Amino acid sequence: MSKSHRELLAEVLHLPPLDRVVFVDRILASFDPPDQAQLDALWAAEAEDRLDAWKAGQIGTVSAVEVFERFNGP
Repeated sequence: MSKSHRELLAEVLHLPPLDRVVFVDRILASFDPPDQAQLDALWAAEAEDRLDAWKAGQIGTVSAVEVFERFNGP
């Protein structure tokens, strides 16, 4: 990794968690596979399945604050 890449990484790691998520999402989007529509459909189906399971009381939820505390500490 070049010095400029290390410097960029250091800057990104100092961003707030949600900003880092957006950063990563945009980088990953730059690698869109040829059949992105199929992947989008699969993720949409997964989201619907999870929502249905939540509505049925089969799974619970965790607040975003709790998730970020797990990764970043209180």
